Amino acid sequence: MKLVGLLLFLFQFALHSQTIYEIQSPVDDTSPKAFQKSLSGEKLKQLVRRDHYLGFYKASAWYKISYPEKKNSPPYLYMGNPQLGEIDIYLVRNGSIVWSKLSGIYRPYDPSEFFVYGFIYDFQEKGDYYLKVHNEDTHRINFTPFHKEELLRFVSLTSIIQGIYIGISTLVIVFGITQWIFTAEKIYLYLAFSTFSVSFANTFRSGLLFTSVFYDTPYWSKIAAPFVVLTPFSMILFFREFMQTKKLFPNIDKSLVIYLYIIPFTSFINIIGVQEYIKVMYTNNLVVSLFALSFGIYAIVLKTKQGVVFFIACLVRQLGTSTHVLTNLGVFTSTSILNQSSDIGAAVQMIIFTIAISRTNVRLRKEKEKIIQRQNTNLENMVFERTIELQEQKKNLEETLNYLKQTQNQLVYSEKMNELGKLVAGIAHELNNPLSAIKASSETLSAVSEHEIKTLEKTKEILSDLTMDELTKLIDIICKDYDIGTVSSYTERKEKKKNLKTILSENQFDYDENTIEKLLDVGIESPTQNDIDILGHKNKNVIDYIINQKNINLHLSIVKIAVDRASKIISALKNFSRVSRLEEKRIFDLVESIETVLTIYQYKMKNKVSLKKTFLYNANVLGWPEEIVQVWTNIILNALQAMNDKGNLILMTQKKEETTIEIRIRDNGPGIPIEIQKKVFDPFFTTKNPGEGSGLGLDLTKSIVEKHGGTIRLESEEGKTEFIINLPVIEYVEV
Repeated sequence: MKLVGLLLFLFQFALHSQTIYEIQSPVDDTSPKAFQKSLSGEKLKQLVRRDHYLGFYKASAWYKISYPEKKNSPPYLYMGNPQLGEIDIYLVRNGSIVWSKLSGIYRPYDPSEFFVYGFIYDFQEKGDYYLKVHNEDTHRINFTPFHKEELLRFVSLTSIIQGIYIGISTLVIVFGITQWIFTAEKIYLYLAFSTFSVSFANTFRSGLLFTSVFYDTPYWSKIAAPFVVLTPFSMILFFREFMQTKKLFPNIDKSLVIYLYIIPFTSFINIIGVQEYIKVMYTNNLVVSLFALSFGIYAIVLKTKQGVVFFIACLVRQLGTSTHVLTNLGVFTSTSILNQSSDIGAAVQMIIFTIAISRTNVRLRKEKEKIIQRQNTNLENMVFERTIELQEQKKNLEETLNYLKQTQNQLVYSEKMNELGKLVAGIAHELNNPLSAIKASSETLSAVSEHEIKTLEKTKEILSDLTMDELTKLIDIICKDYDIGTVSSYTERKEKKKNLKTILSENQFDYDENTIEKLLDVGIESPTQNDIDILGHKNKNVIDYIINQKNINLHLSIVKIAVDRASKIISALKNFSRVSRLEEKRIFDLVESIETVLTIYQYKMKNKVSLKKTFLYNANVLGWPEEIVQVWTNIILNALQAMNDKGNLILMTQKKEETTIEIRIRDNGPGIPIEIQKKVFDPFFTTKNPGEGSGLGLDLTKSIVEKHGGTIRLESEEGKTEFIINLPVIEYVEV
């Protein structure tokens, strides 16, 4: 019964007759009166077939259908052509127009209308229906009357076929793109592209884009037509890759490349007219189809692996397209399946190509795996042999590397000891100054101690003569720090003496010049009110006691300052002369390493070199601090020598990045000529006289910086030379 029902559905025209007339007399629809007048003398021609074909027909065609023609006439009329551009519908009853409406894909889509591969109209109202049809495409209409149940079956079957086609196309596109992403093989990309372009063209030709995309902007239905050119363009791209024409058929491939450059320009024919463009595309598709079939036969004759698959896939597509064309021409009776035979052929073609590509790739992958397996076996044997050789080479290289590292350390140490020898006299002088200060202060403290012992009774009398408040003030003035150790110039000393005399005279103190000088010596320059109270005590011995005690504090401070200075010099000397070892890599303070070198060379900069330190940032660095000290030594010593130990030396640190600190060392020496700047880091290159330099200083400097993961560069011009060093940091620390 189901088979009988399907056969009845496919040949429903034989069961339901509805007379349809083509109006051959002119019809004027410029106004209702003109329309009614032109209908009065209408000439009608009954359509014998329900498929009416006029070819490329630029004028508008008029049709007349009367409902109900007889009892139980089908109330729905299907106009089977999804590319009908403009349809004007008039319902006429008793010679008057009852209503009219505009339809077609070049007009806004009315959701109340049915559109399934063509327009479906509800003609249940009694009267004569006049249809004015104008089409840019071929004027072909399949007039099919439907009852409701038949219409539902038709719509359902057509929608199912469309859904299956879109689903298959989507799967092929997704499969192609996915495989292309993972394998990077162009054939999959071209498969996805050609499937997309064919699907776009078919959905455009089926009217699906009109109902789902361009329903509010029907103008785009015309504009979208040129994009149909993507179909032959993408198919040629795919054919070239699938058949490997560039390799197997180079002459044919050249022709295909020329075609690929020409075909996009055919889109501009749409500017002349949509109908002209469609004619060109029909011709173009026919040429491509004939070429594909001919090329497939040619490939089979040459016995290429892909020839048979290519021919069968193109033959299936051509059968579907030819069936669709013959249905449009009225050779075959229009049905849901025949209307979409082109879609079915395209879907089957893409399935064949997808299976063929997958099978080919699987076969190629297995062949590659066998080749790789054989190569792996050969490689394993080669690796075993080479491993023995490499182990021996590794042993030799390690010995050579250790020797080179030892040689480098010896060079660094030699340079350091050579420079240290030159520094001995200067460092000895630097140490002599604090030692002399310690000696002088210790002698003074010894004399004061002897004096204190002899005057203990006098001291006891002084202290016993003081009240508790006065004793507190005495202790305060003795312990107070008055910038002890700061040396004033003659002008500053004179100004301080004048200020102290003024304060003392205001408090009616009459001290001699000697006492005032002693007060200034122990740092009493601007006494407070508490200081004035104790200085003016009635016991005149109190002031001598204060001066003696302050003098003791002064010399103790001098000893401390001298010891700190000597300790700093010795510490810098120790850091400078220390020998580094590879295993001693550790975290160290960057600015402290710079200060070590500045301390060592301070004797060379006294009264001659203006030193400016701008340490904006400090950082902890991981590496070998002794080697970094050598970097600063080489650069600073070169700067001092370039300036003849007099000029301006500027050191600055700044944050370059979160993990990088930049150190700049600049001098105002004569500068380095451009032709020499590229050579300064070369080993054994020097501009000094023979015997004055080895030419290894800056070469070692660069090696050490790069060993710490940093960079060093030079910027120099006349009157300025600057070295810029960037080093990675562990963390930034407070300056």
